[in-house]
Amino acid sequence: MNKRINILCTLMTMFVYLFMQFGMFGTNNSLHVSAAANDQIAGKFMPPNGKSLFFIGQDEDACLKYTQSGLFQMPSGMTTYINLYTLEGLQGNIGYNGGSSISMLWSKLLDRLLKAFCYKFGTGPSNTQKIIEKHQTSVIAIGVYMTELNNSDGLDKITKGVYDKQIDELAKVIRNANRPVYLRLGYEAEGIWNNYDPIKYKAAWQYIVNRMRPQASNFVSVWQCATSPYNERNRNNINDWYPGDDFVDWCGFSYFLPGKQDDLSNALLNFARHHNKPVLICESTPQSYDINKLTQGYVDFQGTKDTALITKAKMPNQIWEEWFKPYFQYIHDNSDVIRGVAYINQNWDSQSFWGYPYKNGYWGDTRIQQNSAIVKLWNEELDSDYWLKGSATLFSQLGWQTILSSD
Repeated sequence: MNKRINILCTLMTMFVYLFMQFGMFGTNNSLHVSAAANDQIAGKFMPPNGKSLFFIGQDEDACLKYTQSGLFQMPSGMTTYINLYTLEGLQGNIGYNGGSSISMLWSKLLDRLLKAFCYKFGTGPSNTQKIIEKHQTSVIAIGVYMTELNNSDGLDKITKGVYDKQIDELAKVIRNANRPVYLRLGYEAEGIWNNYDPIKYKAAWQYIVNRMRPQASNFVSVWQCATSPYNERNRNNINDWYPGDDFVDWCGFSYFLPGKQDDLSNALLNFARHHNKPVLICESTPQSYDINKLTQGYVDFQGTKDTALITKAKMPNQIWEEWFKPYFQYIHDNSDVIRGVAYINQNWDSQSFWGYPYKNGYWGDTRIQQNSAIVKLWNEELDSDYWLKGSATLFSQLGWQTILSSD
C-alpha cells in the first residue's frame, strides 16, 4: 500500500510541475511575459494598454520631410538631439526670443552654419526648439550627447556643478514645451564607441535627474542601451551602467538588426520587466538598405583608400519581408513592455559622418517616402489603432494636462 501511495504522490507531483511549467493549454517556452499582461508594467507618460507611441527622427530635416510629405498621418512623437556641454541643437539659433533685425540676421546665419556643420560631426541639422514649435500635437524625445570624447572629464564636471547652467536651460526648454518629453540621457550607455565609465556615468545621470525634476515635471528619463552585436562590451552586465530605479523612468535600446541582435534585446526587455519599466525603442532603422535605390549593401574594408561598397538589388517587398516584417513582429510580440518606438527616416548616405568612406558602417537611405510600395505597406501598419497619432488629445491620453502659461 505504501509503495502505491508513493507512486501516486510522485505522479501527482510531476503533474503539478508540468502544469506550472507549460500550462493547461500547451507549452510556453518564451522568455518574455505574455503581451496580455500589459497592466503589469507601469510608468509615467505610458500609453494606454493596447497602444504605443511612434516617433520619427532623427534630425530637423528628417522630421519635417516626413510630416510635410502628405503621405503619412502625424506621428505621436519626434526625435531630436542636443549636446549637453554646449547646448548645440537645443534652440539652434541666436536671438530666439529677440525681434531686432540684428538678432534675426544672426539667427538666419547660425541656422545655415548648423545645417552645414551640425555638431561638427557631419550629421543632419538639429534644432529642438523648431521641432517643438512645428509639431504642436506630438511629444518629443531628446537624445542628450554627454560623452567625454571631446569633453575631458565632462561627467565629473557635471556632478561638480560646472554645467548647471546648461542643465537648467534644458529644463526650461522642456518645461516650456508643455507636453511629455522623453529624455534619453547619455544614450547607448554601454556602447564602446561612447566609452562611458560606469561609475561616473551613473553619478552624472543621477545629478542631472535630481536637478531637473524640481524644474520640469513633464519629462521622463530614458536609460538607453545599445544592445549591439558589434559592441565588445555587451558581454558585461548592463546593470553596471544602470543609474537605479529611483532615477530611471523608462528603459530603452537601439534596434537595427532584427533577428541578429534579439538575444541582447531580449536581455534588455527582461531587465526592464524585472524593474517594472516601460521600454522605448529609441533608435531603429533598416541598416544597410537603400529604399530609394532599392539595394542592400555592405562595406568591404580594404583600407581607407580602397573602401568598396558592395550592393545587391532588392525589390520593395523583399526589403519589407527581410527587415520591416520581423521588426514590427518583434514589437508586437513584446508589446507588454515596448510602449514606444522611434524610427530614423534618414538619407544616411548624404551625410559625411555616415557616408563614404563609411568609417561608421554603411547605413543607406531609410526614408520611407522614397518608395510608393514601401509607403503602402508602412501605412497599413502605422494607420492601425495600435499606434497613437499626433492629435489634440494625445497629451491627455499620456496623463499630461497642458499648462496654459509658461515662462
